[in-house]
Amino acid sequence: MKKQLRRNICRLDDHVLLSEVRDLPACRATYIGGTLEYACHFWTNHLVRIPAGGPDVKEVLSAINKFFKRHLLFWIEVLSLTGNLDIGVHALNNVQQWYTSVSSIIRCPLRKHMLMLVQAGVSCKWANDGCRLLLEYFDAIHDSPSQIYHSALPFSPSSSQLRKYYATELSQEVEVVKGLPVEWGMCSRTVALDDRPYTGMLERYHCSWFGIQGYHHL
Repeated sequence: MKKQLRRNICRLDDHVLLSEVRDLPACRATYIGGTLEYACHFWTNHLVRIPAGGPDVKEVLSAINKFFKRHLLFWIEVLSLTGNLDIGVHALNNVQQWYTSVSSIIRCPLRKHMLMLVQAGVSCKWANDGCRLLLEYFDAIHDSPSQIYHSALPFSPSSSQLRKYYATELSQEVEVVKGLPVEWGMCSRTVALDDRPYTGMLERYHCSWFGIQGYHHL
């Protein structure tokens, strides 16, 4: 994904609605292809199978952090183009669950002995930022992927990591000079995951997911 993902991957006209794109399936096949679509769709399914205490955790954490810093918005764009935007909500929830299952082992020397501390429940701020952006601007991004850059990014809170690491994209947009929130507010919406409706409720400092109609928690 890191080699192929880029802004406006399908070379569409700016602000265009997907419903207005002629032969969108052919456009996706040309510029995205089955391999990248599969990777964007299922990468977190593979992530959650990595043992939290395994030897590769540190390397995986580093790779995920780089992915979010460089490719998060472009990944969301592909999900929109392929009609899988709801998968993004589920995928980011997978990342958050995996992060919280990870244990960081810290070894500190204490005289002649080694003191080992285990800290469980590492949180992923990137996954939280991504979920909030998706739920807040789901409809706009679903209809037109360019709204990731024209609406969602410029109006993201000043505390969001998105503003820092996607400064290049942000510099190309109209600057919001007044009224920008400091933190994400509260929003709630229902998205369908595997033909099952779920309600995602985002509060100011945490993200929780509630199944409805008798279904299990995500």
